[in-house]
Amino acid sequence: MNKYIQLFIFFVLFIVFIKDVESSSSSSSSSTSSSSSSSTEPISYDGWNLIFQDEFEGDSLDLSIWNEISQSYDYNAELEDYIPENIIVENGYLNIIAKQQEYQGHNYTSGKITSSGKFNTTFGRLEASIKLPYGQGYWPAFWLMPETNLCWPTGGEIDIMENLGQDDTIYGTYHYSTQCNQNEESGGKTITESFSSDFNLYSVIWDSNQIIWMINNIPYFKIEPTTELPLPTTTPFYIIFNVAVGGDWGGNPIDSTIFPQNMTVDYVRVYKRL
Repeated sequence: MNKYIQLFIFFVLFIVFIKDVESSSSSSSSSTSSSSSSSTEPISYDGWNLIFQDEFEGDSLDLSIWNEISQSYDYNAELEDYIPENIIVENGYLNIIAKQQEYQGHNYTSGKITSSGKFNTTFGRLEASIKLPYGQGYWPAFWLMPETNLCWPTGGEIDIMENLGQDDTIYGTYHYSTQCNQNEESGGKTITESFSSDFNLYSVIWDSNQIIWMINNIPYFKIEPTTELPLPTTTPFYIIFNVAVGGDWGGNPIDSTIFPQNMTVDYVRVYKRL
């Protein structure tokens, strides 16, 4: 065979080999990219430093940073009793379970955790990836309270995410007042159709000049301080996750409300400006 033909055949086979290698590399890269976008890879935000995170990778709640709450809750006309048994960490998720269950005079149990006394922050970018329960009577929340003995709401309250279960409206609210138990508030809302079928990222950016509420890093509401609406600037706030049942805002469960259901948290992360 002519040596030029041999060289040509060799060249063609070499090109085919290279293409196969590139194709395999591309496929592997795509798979790796998909994996690396999971909750184990914290999002990097320009100008922000990650200071706190929980990816819920173990088989129990990390009690070095969280408190499991036992509480017979009789506020807001709610129906649940909070018990630690309804806090489950498994398969990389925190599950806060609401059940229709008789317990100490209540007909429902649920779960609540806080970081009070273990982690708190003044200012930051706070976010959690959460899938919510569906049905009237559910009232899940991801929120912040001040590490202070001041009466509510004089120290402020930042509700990063609240939902009433029966529809796809997400609420973000700041509560404040100069008088005990005299609530004033400023808040916004938006629609998230996938609230109970998929995870969404709920977050706030809080500094001395503003609080911005976001879903999936898209802002939907913002407040700035005024004489009538002061923002907390010195008090550290801690994190709370809970699922209330019933209450005077969204109403009580009805016959079609399915129990048990979870608020499932993939991760929670807090960043501070550099």
